[in-house]
Amino acid sequence: MGARQGSVAVFAAALAAASCTDRALPAPESPAEQIFAATASWPAYVGDNDAPPAEKALDVLFMVDDSSSMTQMQQTLAAGFTAFTGVIDALPGGTPDLHIGVVSSDMGAGDGSSIQGCSVGGTGDGGRLQSAPRGACTDTTLAPGANYIALGLDPVTGNRVANYGASSLADVFGCIALLGAQGCGFEHQLSSVRHALDPKLAPPENAGFLRPDAFLAVILLTNEDDCSAPAGSPLFSPTSSMLKSQFGPTQNFQCNEFGHLCQVNGQLQAPSRYAAASYDGCVSNDHGMLDSVADFVKTLRGLKSDPAKVFVAALAGPTTPYTVTLRAAPVPDVGPWPTIQHSCGDPAGAGPFADPAVRLGQLTQSLGAHGTFESICNADFSAPLRDIATLMADPLGPACIPPPPAPGLGCTVVDRWTDAAGKKQAAVLPSCADPAATLPCWSLVDDAACGAGSHRLQITRTADPIPAGLMTAIDCSGQSLSP
Repeated sequence: MGARQGSVAVFAAALAAASCTDRALPAPESPAEQIFAATASWPAYVGDNDAPPAEKALDVLFMVDDSSSMTQMQQTLAAGFTAFTGVIDALPGGTPDLHIGVVSSDMGAGDGSSIQGCSVGGTGDGGRLQSAPRGACTDTTLAPGANYIALGLDPVTGNRVANYGASSLADVFGCIALLGAQGCGFEHQLSSVRHALDPKLAPPENAGFLRPDAFLAVILLTNEDDCSAPAGSPLFSPTSSMLKSQFGPTQNFQCNEFGHLCQVNGQLQAPSRYAAASYDGCVSNDHGMLDSVADFVKTLRGLKSDPAKVFVAALAGPTTPYTVTLRAAPVPDVGPWPTIQHSCGDPAGAGPFADPAVRLGQLTQSLGAHGTFESICNADFSAPLRDIATLMADPLGPACIPPPPAPGLGCTVVDRWTDAAGKKQAAVLPSCADPAATLPCWSLVDDAACGAGSHRLQITRTADPIPAGLMTAIDCSGQSLSP
């Protein structure tokens, strides 16, 4: 392992100015930890790509918005699910050891009685995995006591086994994912995911779903932005429900006013409840009344020894256009009430529609290659689900590298792993084309599996054992770690 440690020393000085350092990770201490942090959002691949499917375990959590107006989009999700699983099934070696779970967006809000459909804030479904059959399903689809879909290999026989009956995987998912439209209208999408996965918060029913060494994918289906707030937040208090009260009318615009900041005359300000306006440059107000998106990223990535094993996708409303209009107050008040316009879809609500998901867009963007955003305003989700599955499954398949964005840009390749003592380790690998290169080294080779125009990343290694959980990250955008 001497070559690895040597390359750490060579590149330590360059890392202080590395522009792609992931601020969601704890402050790194050693040069190896600096490299590990700086490459956390780079495309990364399983270091031993010939590992059997059972060693490429994948946990997929779907967060399905169950508030009003979501019925059609839930049905579209179920109908397009085969496009999603088709990508996973086509991975080298077949379908990996797979867990699929579903949670709702309902975490409650308010005092449990003043907001229709919302239980006491901090409760709701509480991030519990949803497993009851719904829709046209009339029988139990999972094995007794099972709260999530499991599909894996029997370690003795090698046969593929599932915890559901004769129905197809798509049928079983469709039975579970149709959560209905009776959930709380103040959606706490990120809070629900956090409660579902964080061992300190997860309900007992979720035991066994999240596996320490598995890859984790979170897929969010929602037509409104995240409005996660701490339990007991006064934001949803019935005592503040009119235009000039502290938090304004108790409606969804509160999530915009207290969850977003937009550019106004060169400064970031909350969108106003008093005037119709269009805004640009909106971001999450991470120091306001809603839960911090950055803290959510830190928690999610902290669930894994390597944050490159975490992937998040959102099927939601595009972040622009961002337009506030005014409408007549439904109760006597001093003026009209603010409303956020849909950023996509049918204004009349006859088809799919969605509001600008600023916080969810910021979440996926902050994850670099490990996040993606798709519009929910599609009549068919097959294409976006296929795209999501392709990006999600990238680390488990051939390391196919597209051409650099500009001619002449070089690539930087890094091995990253966590050692037996729990320490983050990383090493920058030399190109095999370098006459002075020592092993391990990298090269880009032609491979029909990668298609025209792309190459496969190939690592030439010594006979030494590969560290457990090794990931190999690559960046060809020119943001090199070298001086």
